[in-house]
Amino acid sequence: RDQPRSRGLGDVYKRQELFYGHEITIKTSVDHIGKSSFVLKQEAFQHDKCCAIGKVVMVRYNFAERAKQALSTEEKAALEKHMA
Repeated sequence: RDQPRSRGLGDVYKRQELFYGHEITIKTSVDHIGKSSFVLKQEAFQHDKCCAIGKVVMVRYNFAERAKQALSTEEKAALEKHMA
């Protein structure tokens, strides 16, 4: 039986330039949890400044049934541990 998977759609918001050769720190967190989807957020920091933010909506999707599927209580609890 096919297992449900996730599909995603996202955007990146550039706030200021990132410079090659300088250290970049990426912070990842869960921004929002819905019934069948959640939003992951990544922030790129350089020189202690947030230079870019990326967000992607991940939908729990059952390809065999061609339909979204509700997140389980366990999945939501695991995601909540990573809320910003």
